[in-house]
Amino acid sequence: MTNGVAKLYDRLTAKERTSAFLSAAIRGDDLEAQRLNATAPRQTERRRHHRDRVQAIWNVAATVRIQQLATLANLWHAQSRLAWALDQAEADGESADVVNADVGRDVRLWRAFVDVCCWRLSVSQTAWGIVCERLGIAPEFLDQFGECIALQLTEAGLANNTPTPETVRERLAEFGESADGLTTAERIAAGWLDVFAGLTGGEGA
Repeated sequence: MTNGVAKLYDRLTAKERTSAFLSAAIRGDDLEAQRLNATAPRQTERRRHHRDRVQAIWNVAATVRIQQLATLANLWHAQSRLAWALDQAEADGESADVVNADVGRDVRLWRAFVDVCCWRLSVSQTAWGIVCERLGIAPEFLDQFGECIALQLTEAGLANNTPTPETVRERLAEFGESADGLTTAERIAAGWLDVFAGLTGGEGA
């Protein structure tokens, strides 16, 4: 802003200041953004002492649900592609036994993708349980974002059918993919708890 306009900083409405601040951010004008912040009137806010924690938990839970639904969508895609590959293999006269027979690269590829998605959903479910225990909330809190029957049924089906990390590593290795990106429920939970701490000003669980 010009010096003349700069003298009017303290007269800007909240809407005008927001527009000017975001415009400065887009331009990369850090000095202008700092001036706009420094001249903004301060407001004293009184709030309930648990509000920040509640809002932080909502944000973490929303992140968890979004990640779970994204993985579920990937799983459905992989399952449909696997079914198509199996149909093609049978049409070509190959065995449909994906465990014991080599029925083509596509079948093995999409079977690997299915296993990775199932493993991710299972680990995510365990990680959310860790977060809930640390924060003192019920795992059912995720239902605040809408009860997802499809996700619940999928997770229930994983109870006795989750591939082991070793299986997932073998699947990835078959296609020359590294398993370095595989993580644990504890690490995922730690990441979500870091988000919580960041949203509450460093307050721990």
